Amino acid sequence: RAGDEKRAVDERSALSAKQRPVLEVSKYLSVQDVRTLSGNRTLTSMGHLPGIAAGEAYNSAYFAPSVRANFGVSLQVWKERIRRDANQRFTQMRADYPNAEDTTALGGKSFISHFGEIVTLTFADLTKRVVVSISCGQRICTGDQLLSMANAVKEKL
Repeated sequence: RAGDEKRAVDERSALSAKQRPVLEVSKYLSVQDVRTLSGNRTLTSMGHLPGIAAGEAYNSAYFAPSVRANFGVSLQVWKERIRRDANQRFTQMRADYPNAEDTTALGGKSFISHFGEIVTLTFADLTKRVVVSISCGQRICTGDQLLSMANAVKEKL
């Protein structure tokens, strides 16, 4: 009987995990947006980035180039419950991301970081409790194109 109860609890847990809402990120940056703003028509949507499970507080999207040896474009979005948590996340990311430098290009809280050939622009909208990172391989987009993508996302938050 105890085994039956445990099985029932496990089934309910699995079912509730499937029914959990997932933060929708395609409304912020679609494959068409990425193709237009980067000028690279070969980018295709490859789903989520590996590593962090999608959920109601986090999701990601990856757009891959035709030559898989190059990094394409990625979008990561965190939606916190309160402003303080968004600010803490942004501050920790600023400390953790390699070669991070503050920027005023997006206004407010934002920084740019570099790791190998990947450039990341991270910004926070504390009023909306959101932190966003957009990364792009240098062979795929320029700094201006990365900024255009970040601005496109910011306008849709």
